[in-house]
Amino acid sequence: MSEPVTRHSIIISLAGFVSLFVLYLITSQLFKRVYHNIDRLARKVGRISKGEYGLTAVSDEQYEFRKLAESINQMSLSLRQSFEGLSNEKLFREQILASIPIGIITVHNENSEIELNGKAKEVTSLDHARIKRIYNEKGPFQFNPEFWNLFCSEECFHTRKVSFKTSDKTYVFLVSQSPLVDEKEKVIGRIFSFVDVSEIDKLEKRILRTEKLAVAGELASRAAHEIKNPLSVVQGFIQMMDSEFSEKDRHNFHTGLILKEIERINKIAQDMLMLAKPSLNMKKASLQDVIAEIMPLIHANYSSKVAIQAKLDDILLSIDVDQMKQVFLNLIINSIQAMEEKGDIWISSEVDHDIIHIFLEDNGAGMPDEIQSNLFEPFVSTKGTGTGLGLTIIQRIIESHGGTIKLVTSNTDGTCFKIILPLADERKC
Repeated sequence: MSEPVTRHSIIISLAGFVSLFVLYLITSQLFKRVYHNIDRLARKVGRISKGEYGLTAVSDEQYEFRKLAESINQMSLSLRQSFEGLSNEKLFREQILASIPIGIITVHNENSEIELNGKAKEVTSLDHARIKRIYNEKGPFQFNPEFWNLFCSEECFHTRKVSFKTSDKTYVFLVSQSPLVDEKEKVIGRIFSFVDVSEIDKLEKRILRTEKLAVAGELASRAAHEIKNPLSVVQGFIQMMDSEFSEKDRHNFHTGLILKEIERINKIAQDMLMLAKPSLNMKKASLQDVIAEIMPLIHANYSSKVAIQAKLDDILLSIDVDQMKQVFLNLIINSIQAMEEKGDIWISSEVDHDIIHIFLEDNGAGMPDEIQSNLFEPFVSTKGTGTGLGLTIIQRIIESHGGTIKLVTSNTDGTCFKIILPLADERKC
């Protein structure tokens, strides 16, 4: 009986071993599959956690893994929706900050981090790093010291007017600084903001200038009328005396000088009347003819060392010819005197649709900077004997013609004025 028992024992042992081996193979494959699925899901979750929101995991046939994959996919999609919502909201706020016409620079107390919006970058032409360097240095500042000193200060203030110069423009800013607080009302930094009021500042100056001109014009008109009447009587009697006097008496009583000075007073009175309100006698004419008519007068009274070159478009303008002669005569004489009667003057024009740009340039010594800023103000003059009304009257005449005049450049290389006038309906002469 021992032999059958032994044989059965061997068979049972072999069957058990084979069963265990098969079970091992099945179990290892099962664990391998489970591990593979878990590892795949773990990698997906890792990628999602690093910002790949919306990434989906492939569902497995096994119920538990399929449910887990569905939960991960739902979480990923929710994260993507939330992230897109936050990104869109942040982008929208950044677009608002970038679009508003106010420069904003924020400073955080904890790490002195600097942030600025698009307008601040555009105006200052500086990035975060350079502004942070300015903030850390605290001055002294070579350029725009008033602006940067206010930025570096820790005081809070509102609407202080300062100027800010760039390479090609000068701004006028209203600057404010206020605390930056968090949701708990704790101060965590400060907000430095500035708004460009350059145009408003120009408008205020223009209004002030208009008011000054109105007052000056009214006073000038009244004074001129009061002066001209008795002056005409005085001039008439002096002329009678001059005609009756002998050469010796005219020399002794200086009647010639008196008449010359009376004529100068008459000219000043006429300028004052013109300042009050230029009366126009408009007709269609060419600037070429205007310049040609004043050339003999200039050549007769000034040095032949002055060369005047005029190249103007053959265009009709609706102008008061006499007043336009006065405009160009005064400008040319100013240039001649600035060049000390030795140099070149160029008069040119450019037609642009329904307007004409007229340029008058010279190669004189230019004007001082302090004069250039208020050049067209009444009673401002670079000449010791001038009344300071010449350029003011020129501007009034040009503006009464519906045009403008401005100083383009003035430096040691010369001075350039630009006049803009409307064209007449029929342009060709």
